[in-house]
Amino acid sequence: MWKLLIILILGTGSILSCSNKENSDPSSLLVEQAFSQLEIDSDIHNPGNPIITVDNPDVLKKIVDKINASDRKGAAQVALEKGPEGLLIFKNVTSGAQTIEVPYFPESGDVLYKEYFIDCELNNFLNEK
Repeated sequence: MWKLLIILILGTGSILSCSNKENSDPSSLLVEQAFSQLEIDSDIHNPGNPIITVDNPDVLKKIVDKINASDRKGAAQVALEKGPEGLLIFKNVTSGAQTIEVPYFPESGDVLYKEYFIDCELNNFLNEK
C-alpha cells in the first residue's frame, strides 16, 4: 500500500513538473501569467463538474499568492494516507494561455504542485471569501 502511495505521489509530481518546465524556481510555484478563472473540482478522477468557479481577479491573485507564500516540502518526504481527491484548474480563458491543473486535498486545503506538497490550507482561505 505504501509503495503504491509513494508511486502515486512521485508520478503526480513528475507529470506536473514536466507540464510546466519554464518555471522551475520553487519560490514561485505558479507561473507568473495572470489567470482569469479558477475551477475547483471535487473529483480528480472525473473532472469537469466544478463545485466552485472563481472569476474575480483580486481573489485569484490572493489564491495564487497564498499558494506561493505557503510552506512546502518535497512530496517524496510526505507520508500521505491517501492521494489528493480534488483538482484546482487555473485558466486564462481570455488569452487561451496554458491551463494549469493542481491536485488538491479538499479536507486540508493543501495542494501538490510540481514535486512539492504545499501546506496552504486553501479550504480555510476560500471559506473566508
